[in-house]
Amino acid sequence: MKIQSKKMQICSIIVSFNPDLSNIICLAEALVEQGSFVVIIDNNSSNKNSLKNKVQTLDRAHLFLLEKNTGIAHAQNIGIEYAEKNNFTKIFSLTKIAPLTAAI
Repeated sequence: MKIQSKKMQICSIIVSFNPDLSNIICLAEALVEQGSFVVIIDNNSSNKNSLKNKVQTLDRAHLFLLEKNTGIAHAQNIGIEYAEKNNFTKIFSLTKIAPLTAAI
């Protein structure tokens, strides 16, 4: 009997609070290019409107804008619930955005 494997569908969850917009969008774009769907949960950042405008340009992304900073665990739970409701098979969670540099 041949077992058919379910195609892996990854949902990457990014929790943000006053993010550097170029860093978070660069990360989201890279994740989308690798086949992931990206969910960003913003904890009431001062630059949330700019973040919203940037995220709207991404093909496979969804943004939650929270009205107050409810903490990282609550924001992660929102992303996990979204992933479960949309039948993603894997969840990748990122909590701190920092510039990536190449090792020398």
